[in-house]
Amino acid sequence: MNTQSIRHFRFVAALVIALASLTIGLLPTSVFAQGTNAPTNTFEIYGAITANQNGAITVAGFAFPTTGAQINAPLTVGTLVEVEGSLLANGSFAVREVNTPDAGDDNLLAAGSLELVGTLNQFSAGAAVINGLTFSLAGAEIQSGLAVGNLVKVEALRAANGTWAAWELKAAEAMILPVAAMTAAAMIAATTTVVTITART
Repeated sequence: MNTQSIRHFRFVAALVIALASLTIGLLPTSVFAQGTNAPTNTFEIYGAITANQNGAITVAGFAFPTTGAQINAPLTVGTLVEVEGSLLANGSFAVREVNTPDAGDDNLLAAGSLELVGTLNQFSAGAAVINGLTFSLAGAEIQSGLAVGNLVKVEALRAANGTWAAWELKAAEAMILPVAAMTAAAMIAATTTVVTITART
């Protein structure tokens, strides 16, 4: 490779590195925060619709307003549905979607089951309170190291008497963006390596 070509590659390398550094500087801090952006106060509940009136469906004993929600299942009494949304601070539900459960979904084996992501308000050997809802932990699989204030995920079944029996309680999984794992130095090093390899061909 002649001297002019080498100078050209060096110029391109410097330009790419400068642009990468500038891009990193413009990205919001939250993009680089790992383990802090798990979805909060979200729920998924499975069960048969037992009532549909006044703009709300009843599933597992709870009335879910459907106005403004995305409806992907027939809202007829007896239909097995999956309701997704957020649990608000006042204990009410904001429904995002009503779907027909996937045929292979394990939760179909337990109609009336709930999956909730929220804050662990109280925690003892026999029970946990998450976003104001109380769950019995008798026989549940519990991840070690959990403490009050943690963001957790609970899977539970609503009993006939209206109580919730959890079968699993664990820390909520965080969503980590791919760019978060690469520091500015690593990005520059990777770019330099690519340019160096290209320059030697």
